Amino acid sequence: MRVKTRTFESFAVTVALVSIPMMVGIGCSGQTTGEVPPEPTDAGDGDAYPYGTAGRACFSDGTCIGSLLCQAGICGGGLTAPGGEGALCHDQSRCREDLTCNQGVCCTANTTVCAASCVDTRTDGAHCGACGNACSALERCVESQCEPYCEGANCVTGGEGFDLVAAGGFHTCGILASNKKVVCWGLNDHGQAPPVPSQDSFRWLSAGEYHTCGIRSDDKTVCWGLNADDQAPSMLQDAFGVVAAGGHHTCGVRKSDSKVVCWGRNTDGQAPPTASAASYGYVSAGGNHTCAYGSDRRIDCWGRNTEGQATPPDGELWGFDAGYDHTCGLWDQGLICWGSDTTEKPFSEPVLYTGYMQVAAGTGYSCVLIGYDAPPGTGPIVCHGSLNSPQYSQNFVYYTSVSAGSHHACAIVFPWSDKPKVVCWGRNDEGQAPQ
Repeated sequence: MRVKTRTFESFAVTVALVSIPMMVGIGCSGQTTGEVPPEPTDAGDGDAYPYGTAGRACFSDGTCIGSLLCQAGICGGGLTAPGGEGALCHDQSRCREDLTCNQGVCCTANTTVCAASCVDTRTDGAHCGACGNACSALERCVESQCEPYCEGANCVTGGEGFDLVAAGGFHTCGILASNKKVVCWGLNDHGQAPPVPSQDSFRWLSAGEYHTCGIRSDDKTVCWGLNADDQAPSMLQDAFGVVAAGGHHTCGVRKSDSKVVCWGRNTDGQAPPTASAASYGYVSAGGNHTCAYGSDRRIDCWGRNTEGQATPPDGELWGFDAGYDHTCGLWDQGLICWGSDTTEKPFSEPVLYTGYMQVAAGTGYSCVLIGYDAPPGTGPIVCHGSLNSPQYSQNFVYYTSVSAGSHHACAIVFPWSDKPKVVCWGRNDEGQAPQ
């Protein structure tokens, strides 16, 4: 999870088209060839003219009645005046004179139509050089070529895969699938994001506001970055199953007894110096509060509660994440969030959705991974609040996990996709979310 920085953040970790024989001649302009509409047909629901009319499936040759246009197999509203950039078109007359009708879309010069949108493949990171040729989270598109954001021996190229990614304040770190080493990118003013912070292998990672902590394969927990409040000691003696870096504090679940142990800033009681009395299976550190998950599937929180971020709802939850001034959890009814960011207030009341598999809370926003049946444990990502959903979610890309930083998020793409194995979106002023 994550917290905020400069203004602080939060962190961590077909329509089925029905084709029928044409009942009447349809012109390539999408209009009927005469004044008389086609003979009524019945698709089984009793509707007259079910095909080719507004909101219904197009005819088998991709046309619609009158001035309606066929888009993604559905007939949409026709144009009464030449369209602007991105408008649908049949021919040049449908576009403004400064635009060109390209593959059914009005576009400016030097752009290409990808997924029914006009894009400049010279600079578009999702379509670099060609439609669908996406650069990785560590690359940018320059003159139709994906280039790494950094240079030198420690750079990570777009071909790298990740086991885990953790978005922090203004930096991001990940565990490479190839050798389990950690690599980082973004703001490194306190040593929180050196390109390769350690030559050791890791199994867990969490990025805080200005510090990062990870659990090595030998169960040793190490931290790096800002340590002004002792939130990032170089190594801890206890063995932890999970560690969570927050604003200026860190907490972990001790392997020996499942007690939560915290260290760092404790101005609001977010990092009490003694181990918890109860046993927990997971912990998440927010801006100035901490929440932990017990064996009874209930959430306990402590620390700052000025916005209600440390007062979880009654009932059993099966997933949660602590953001800056709010916390979100998953239960049988879907997603529920409590607390509020004092500047952006994205959650004035609980927001409920269904079908969610993982939640990640940042500063003024949350993202959820929607689970699909095939393959299990993967699906698209939808964000609510101050951060938009990733653009890749519109292109049928499935993800396996998502991590929320202060004002950016990163996710791991399911391997069957030809998209980058890690994608980031949101604020990128420090290179924390190269797109």
